[in-house]
Amino acid sequence: MPVGKEKIQFDSNKFVIVDIQGNIYEYAVQDEVNLLSDMVTLRGIYPYSGGNIRYNNYYLSKIKTKTDIIEFLYDYVDYAYDNPTSYMRGSTEDYDIPDNYYRFFEVKYISKVTQHTLPILKEIKVNARTRVSFGYKTDPRADVKNNFSRKISALDKIMIQDGGGSYKVDFNQSYFQSLGNGGVNNDLTTWLKLNSVKINDKQYSFKYYEEDIPQKDSESKDFWGYYSRDGGERYNEKNFKTYYYLGGKKPNINNSQTTLLKEIIYPTKGSDDFFYENNTYNEASYNEYSVKDINVGVYYSDELSTGGDFHEVVPFEIAQQVKFKIKYNIPTPTGGATSGSYIFYDLKNNSTNTFVQLPPMSDTGEAELTLNPGSYSLSMKTKGLPDPYIQLYGEEIVMTNSGQKNLVVGGVRIAKIVSKDNNGNTLLSKNISYIDNNISTGKIYDYPLLYELERASSSKYYPDYCKVLTKDFTLAKYYSTSISDILGYNGATVFYSKVTESSISNGNDNGKITYSFYDDDDQKLYYDTPFLLFNDDSWKRGFIKKQEIFEKGNSAPVKTITNDYSFIQTPSTQQIESGLDFTAPTKPNEFHKMSYQFFVESPQYALGCAGSFKAPAASFSFYGKKLVSAQVNKDKEVIEENLNGKLLKTETEYFYNNPLHIQPTSQKITFPDKSIQETTFQYAHEKGNQYLINKNIIGIPLETTVVKKTNSGDAGKTISKIISLYPNSDTEANNKTSGLPLPISISSLNVQSNTLTIDVLFKQYHPISGNLLQYNPKPDANGNSSNPVSIVWGYNNTLPIAKIEGANYEQVSSYISTIVGASDTDAAAERNNDETELLKVLNDFKNNPNLAGFQITTYTYDPLIGVRSITPPSGIREIYLYDDAGRLKEVREHNKTGKLLKEFNYHYKN
Repeated sequence: MPVGKEKIQFDSNKFVIVDIQGNIYEYAVQDEVNLLSDMVTLRGIYPYSGGNIRYNNYYLSKIKTKTDIIEFLYDYVDYAYDNPTSYMRGSTEDYDIPDNYYRFFEVKYISKVTQHTLPILKEIKVNARTRVSFGYKTDPRADVKNNFSRKISALDKIMIQDGGGSYKVDFNQSYFQSLGNGGVNNDLTTWLKLNSVKINDKQYSFKYYEEDIPQKDSESKDFWGYYSRDGGERYNEKNFKTYYYLGGKKPNINNSQTTLLKEIIYPTKGSDDFFYENNTYNEASYNEYSVKDINVGVYYSDELSTGGDFHEVVPFEIAQQVKFKIKYNIPTPTGGATSGSYIFYDLKNNSTNTFVQLPPMSDTGEAELTLNPGSYSLSMKTKGLPDPYIQLYGEEIVMTNSGQKNLVVGGVRIAKIVSKDNNGNTLLSKNISYIDNNISTGKIYDYPLLYELERASSSKYYPDYCKVLTKDFTLAKYYSTSISDILGYNGATVFYSKVTESSISNGNDNGKITYSFYDDDDQKLYYDTPFLLFNDDSWKRGFIKKQEIFEKGNSAPVKTITNDYSFIQTPSTQQIESGLDFTAPTKPNEFHKMSYQFFVESPQYALGCAGSFKAPAASFSFYGKKLVSAQVNKDKEVIEENLNGKLLKTETEYFYNNPLHIQPTSQKITFPDKSIQETTFQYAHEKGNQYLINKNIIGIPLETTVVKKTNSGDAGKTISKIISLYPNSDTEANNKTSGLPLPISISSLNVQSNTLTIDVLFKQYHPISGNLLQYNPKPDANGNSSNPVSIVWGYNNTLPIAKIEGANYEQVSSYISTIVGASDTDAAAERNNDETELLKVLNDFKNNPNLAGFQITTYTYDPLIGVRSITPPSGIREIYLYDDAGRLKEVREHNKTGKLLKEFNYHYKN
């Protein structure tokens, strides 16, 4: 993963994370998951595997910023659910094994969460005031096992408050129901479904693809585990990497998209429709096959017998190895040799002039037999027995085509989004393509693997020899679900290195945008089915490498943005004997962690016999993977624009010269005219501010300098320097910033005199909220200003309601209680309430004779929407009006129907 300079600590009951702005995140709330793994033997004998696991996850409980404390409060519920069931069957029929080992077996693997104690959000408080509260429905959820006293229910509503009930979000939910559930809603037949969300009085409705919904325990799945009516049988004996979908388990988009979002209907009655398609990847060496049935048999027939004697020979040929299923009826002669009845049969390999050993056969039954390519003859000679026969049935696979193919893969991707107006007319159609030059840009992490040969052994203690004798053999095992890591792309089946987005609005082609991504594969070191050893390089994937913008009909882009990234990682050196990479990290900010799985090959055991004692040591094997965290730098961005056939190139280079904070320390921009602008950044480490370093506030530039050059040979001229001064100690913070890590002042360079001057001195902060109460522009040497500015905060200390120019805060603080109280009352009112009383109070404040010498601007708001009015010192009030979506619509003079000053319209992009 990309390394960061966040501080992460863990004590006995919580995680604490401090980001590079000094914000503190505490994770002190835990859930508890009890997972049961079990195995049921369906036939035969197989060693049991299973057990119970209990684990915990941590949830965000508190955020501490420089000025706020945000608390997350939870209630607890309990529920349970079953994970998908998987199966495995095995055979040792074709292998040399000990007599006491069963030759056929099948097991079912069961995984279920028997109890999940889950914290659910109840409310969010900011500085001890409730800002967000969550309500849940009274009925327990039907789509999980809810046999607990603290039952889980679906979310019903969210109340978002800013001193009052500013926002209300209501959720309307029901259930997806599986086909043929008979009206029974339970944890196997239903999934929770969101029908609509109403925000205040504006409703957003949702429709889904739900024509064909299976039960959760359906075995109709493709290779990747997605629902598919083309899934075929439980097992697929044909290796995907060789035969692909010849044996079934093929994806079906109509099934894969089941329960996915189909349409969003907005409050305006306009809508967005969503269309999907199955994933694809480029299979460069695809071979396509068809199946040729081979059916060979000898059957007793009175018409073909002579005096009761029957003898038939059936020749056949196969061009490849074929696994046959044998069906037979071999009656046992009665009365012994004197009865005159008999049966003889054999299978001869004419190519080698040898006989094939057939499996034991008697009475009626079935068996399996694998034959290599060649010419064969099946014969049977019999007399006096009721209808004997031997039938061989197999499939010969014939290649019909080969070459490159965009092969369909499990899972879905978005293909098109269509936006419509309230009359159903198409406004905008956006298409997403994952094809480049007719070849899919997708790649799979690994091939599905549903078959393996497993080395096994059988041991028996022989006391006469004082030894345990072990015999090795091989098991052929088939699985209903893949045992390879097919979801290795962070849970996705496919990763796409290039995607193109094109759009048409109102029938007009808008051109297209192509995105190319970094797509590094994990470093696969060693493969021993089904265990995969690798270095996890997922942290390198997904960065945008190139963005190309094309206009309608143009094959050349009008604009290209190219990004270069570097991954500061030590090159790997694989240890061949183990298959693992033990390379030590050598780069700054690089960390390696190995994870292992250990397996007991043979346990330690004691042998006591013949007066002696032996204790051979246990033997183990292990498998593992390496997780790497290292620095990712964006080194360069190149923007190329084609203006009327002229190519304009702007290049930005980024430099990282301090591994203590890994922020850009400088950047260099080269413009199309070859002029250069260089910017350097200094942070707490460069400025030696230990106070900020201790609080991990290391990502804020404290000094920024800009130098302009006419070309690369020019020494350059400083055109800008800005310095943000912060406290350097707790004492200085207590004296100047109310004990908070907030800026003291901002200074800039006077380029004419080449001297630094203080532009603004932050004179006073609120000691709890950190709100700025007074700042002094252009202060003198003593920090005083001829025109100080004071700020009054209202709406429960969240928004500025008055700016007083020319006054120190002490001069106005005794007159603000009335306007602060009125704004707090207004905060509790509904949106677009009558503000007459609040405006009157603010107007009285402006006209207070004790404040007559100051310039006063007042503000009112609809919290969480925006400013409603601004009244400057001139008294000419501006009124701000918003549409139903909360977007600024108009600015008018004095009142809602006054003179129109500004108008804002929102349209789909053409």
